[in-house]
Amino acid sequence: MPKQGKGMRCKYASNDMAKAVAQVQLGNLSIRKAAETFNVPRSSLHDHISGRMEVHATPGKRTVFPAEVEHLLQTC
Repeated sequence: MPKQGKGMRCKYASNDMAKAVAQVQLGNLSIRKAAETFNVPRSSLHDHISGRMEVHATPGKRTVFPAEVEHLLQTC
């Protein structure tokens, strides 16, 4: 079986995505126009608005424990 690549990472700032989501939710811009204005992918913006992704989500698998417990486990 061939080795799979790492995939693509986002090439936009998370604060740009947050601004775009806010403008669409306020009704000031459409998804397409907000994606153009803030230079974020339209499909990713749609995912954030529909709730499939969190705005400040980190890539990768979700952790089993909350962030505080993970931090305690790493420092022990």
